Amino acid sequence: MRLLSVHSLQLEQFNDEDTYPRYAILSHTWGEEEVTLPDLKQDNLFEMRGSAELSEAIKSMFKWYERSARCYAYLEDVQKPRDTVDDDEHREVLSSRLNQSR
Repeated sequence: MRLLSVHSLQLEQFNDEDTYPRYAILSHTWGEEEVTLPDLKQDNLFEMRGSAELSEAIKSMFKWYERSARCYAYLEDVQKPRDTVDDDEHREVLSSRLNQSR
């Protein structure tokens, strides 16, 4: 795994899972131009690889998220609630919008 050091701003290679430092993941959605798995399958880009290889790649990516100390995600289709009465209403509105996000 390669991680960007916050101290040197250089990529550092970590080959052993036991030596990974705590890390954060920055994630996002791409909006209308986002390529989705069904799009890739439709374009037959995954026919070159076996489904076992694809499955392993997805499991590996999930592990990166699961093991991160923090995950920050920018969801282009979720708007910040405005004009809420209190914190509970704010959480309720935001939760509803997150559930509707793709």
